[in-house]
Formats: sequence, structure tokens, C-alpha cells
Amino acid sequence: MYNKGLKIIGISLMLLFLMLIVLKYYIDKNKLEKEYRVTISTVCGYKTLKGGGRTLYYYYIVNGQKYTRSHTIYYSPKNLINKRFFVMFYPPNPKNSKLLLLHGTVPEQIQQAPPEGWEGIPKVVKKKIDE
Repeated sequence: MYNKGLKIIGISLMLLFLMLIVLKYYIDKNKLEKEYRVTISTVCGYKTLKGGGRTLYYYYIVNGQKYTRSHTIYYSPKNLINKRFFVMFYPPNPKNSKLLLLHGTVPEQIQQAPPEGWEGIPKVVKKKIDE
């Protein structure tokens, strides 16, 4: 009887812990989508997972501080290594970020981001050349 009570308490605590983790994930995601800045990240490596996916590693710099994060993908990342992509981050906690692969690579005209990042993805202005 005593062991059964301990088992119930243990399972309840584990479920509570898992619920708190999920809640924190959704709160962080919501904060990131409402208040974000954008900077440039560089893909620096990847690791193949047992299930067939791959963890892509990237880094970016905000206010002189380097952050290294990961992103899961399900296709070959070999052609992404050393490429630059935009990344959105939450200013009060820059570790809270999202790699923006679908926006393509950062254009060559953009060499670096401001230390605090941009308010959104910058638009590249192409100069018209009159001949």
C-alpha cells in the first residue's frame, strides 16, 4: 500500500514536471513571435540523428555575445555548412531563437548585422544603373 502511494506521487510529479517544460516552451515561442529582432547566423555543423533527421548547429552574435543553437531538419545539410541565414531572437533572452531557413541565404550585399539586430529582415536595395 505504501509503495503504491509513492508510485502515484512519483508519476504525478513527473507529469507536473513535463507539463511545466511544455508550458515554458510555448511561452518562449509566443514571446519570440511577438517581440523579436533579426540577425545573421552561420551554420557551423550538423549531426545525424538515429531517427533519420539531422541536428543543424548555427551561431550568431548579439551585442558582442556569441550564441550557438541547434535546429532539426530532415534533409541533407551538407550544402548548408558555412552558409549564412537570418535568425530571429528574443531581445531579453537572445538564446531564444529561430533559424529562418525558408528565407534563403543572406545576400552578399549584407556583410554584418547591427549589434542589437534589425527589427525585421532587411530588404536589399538594388541600385538601378543608367547606361
